[in-house]
Amino acid sequence: MVVPVLKSTVISAQEALDRIGGMQSLYVILLQEFLLDLDRVVPEYGRLQMHTLKGTAATLGAMELSVLAFELEQRCKGPADALMKDTGATQLQALVALTRVAVQEVLASFEKPTSTGRLPESLQQSRDTVF
Repeated sequence: MVVPVLKSTVISAQEALDRIGGMQSLYVILLQEFLLDLDRVVPEYGRLQMHTLKGTAATLGAMELSVLAFELEQRCKGPADALMKDTGATQLQALVALTRVAVQEVLASFEKPTSTGRLPESLQQSRDTVF
């Protein structure tokens, strides 16, 4: 499979594709869902949400966002603790904005998937529980 040459330093598409077995159509669907999730990221997120963001971002190749989510996760004392009203929230918002643009660029570089573009219902319900 040929992966488009991407200039993004925010998303490592080839690494992510390798991680999910080279399934380009699945990667596109996951990126589309991730884009929706990024619209819901708020500075008031707590530890569980940062943990989820960290893992999802890493899986999809957004390593810089994953690292920041890890750092912010460590700042939360408990699962329900709100994040912070400090520079961490500002960093998160800025990096989410950069990641959103990068995801859109990656999606534009791939052909549209032939599937419905939706996650299976069981995965959709799991995603909705966290975000």
